[in-house]
Amino acid sequence: MNEIVRKYLRKLEKSVDDIEKVLQTHRTHLQSQQEAYERLTQQYWSRGKELSVLSDASTRLEALSRENEQLRSTFQQVRASLQRVRDYAKDLSEAVRQ
Repeated sequence: MNEIVRKYLRKLEKSVDDIEKVLQTHRTHLQSQQEAYERLTQQYWSRGKELSVLSDASTRLEALSRENEQLRSTFQQVRASLQRVRDYAKDLSEAVRQ
């Protein structure tokens, strides 16, 4: 084989080897980028779900707080009414004893 052709073929082989190395490097980089993208996508959806749950919990907490305040007010009214009944019973008991 002609020496010039042989050198040319060696240069082509080296170029092909270099291109394979570059492609492998890019494949590895691309693979890591895809994995990072998938992780971030999962985190995104996970955070979205967490925010949805927190929003629902916040709404329920507000409703429960309002209900708790209403129950507290009702309890105070019942307590005041029971105190009046107790006072009436005490007055009635004293009136009966006299």
